[in-house]
Amino acid sequence: MSDYLEQERGFEFQLLYNGVNKKFRERAGYIKDYNFYITDKLQKTVLDGADQIHSEVLDRLTKKKDKLY
Repeated sequence: MSDYLEQERGFEFQLLYNGVNKKFRERAGYIKDYNFYITDKLQKTVLDGADQIHSEVLDRLTKKKDKLY
């Protein structure tokens, strides 16, 4: 009888473990996806800002160059 109860307890524990493990993996996937999303968004913001600064600097240099000639 005790062997049967031990097997049942192990089975219940395995079910609980599998459920928790599945939920953990799902949440880890959500966090990873959110991390990629935020990283891409920040990278795009930084690159857009750098492009804008680069364009402004080139415009200023062109204006200065045009004044010299």
